[in-house]
Formats: sequence, C-alpha cells, structure tokens
Amino acid sequence: MSGHRDSHAVFYEVEGQGAEVLRNVSVNDAVQDYLDMVDPDSMPSSLRCFCYRRAKVDPAELRSLEATICSTIYEHLDQEYGDPDGSTGLDDEVRASVKALMETVRRTYVPWTCERDTSMDVMVNVPEWIRKNAPEWLNEANVAAAVRRLEEER
Repeated sequence: MSGHRDSHAVFYEVEGQGAEVLRNVSVNDAVQDYLDMVDPDSMPSSLRCFCYRRAKVDPAELRSLEATICSTIYEHLDQEYGDPDGSTGLDDEVRASVKALMETVRRTYVPWTCERDTSMDVMVNVPEWIRKNAPEWLNEANVAAAVRRLEEER
C-alpha cells in the first residue's frame, strides 16, 4: 500500500508555516496556500519556500532488519520445536528468501518522513508573484493597496 506514494516527491512549505503534513508539490501551491491565510495589511514583501524530499531508508538499517528476521525465525522455532541441546543452523534457502524479501522492501517502501533539501529552497517576491500568478487578487482594493505599498518599499 505504501509503495503507491511517489518516492521522489518534492514538497514545499513557506518558512514558518509549520505544516504538520506537507502537501504543496510546487512553490506556487505553497505561496498561494500561505497568502490565502494572510491579511493583506500584514503581507510580507518576500517569502522563503523550503523544499522537502522523502527521506531515504538507510541501507544499514535494512541489512540489520534482514539479520534480525533470519535469527528471529529460527530462535522462535527452536524454542518451541528445536533440540534442547542445540540450535538449528540457518538454512541458505531461508537466508536467500529473506534477502529477496528485503530487496523488495528496499524497492517498494516509500517513507512518509521528509528531509529538507536546502539546495532547492526558493525566495519569492510576493508582489511579483501576485501579478504573475494571481492577478485577479488585484481586483480586491486591500490586496492592490498592499502590493503597491510593498513595491514602493523596495
């Protein structure tokens, strides 16, 4: 089920917004989402958009899980069914099967956790962004006045 998410997904969030779930897949989405919540009188002249990418699972963690799975299977079975004077050796076929399982997990598991990618952060000039991406907002007197004010301050 988790493999259906895009493992290469990139998300954006305006600095300080503090979203619990990243959902904006473009800078424009993040800026619009933020500006939709801001009173035009307190609209900033620029916004920094942070970029996030899905975290990568550490290969060492997957190798550790592989070893744990192998040992757990035989430890459990040996406790219930094994020779009380010894333990069953790990079978090569089982080891190969667990290795194949972990390769499938590596290929298909898509982490939900994201990490910041500072190389993709973007600064947005708010008045320019509004004029280019949401010109209809300028039909509202308070937005138009805020944009003029911000442009004059530059």
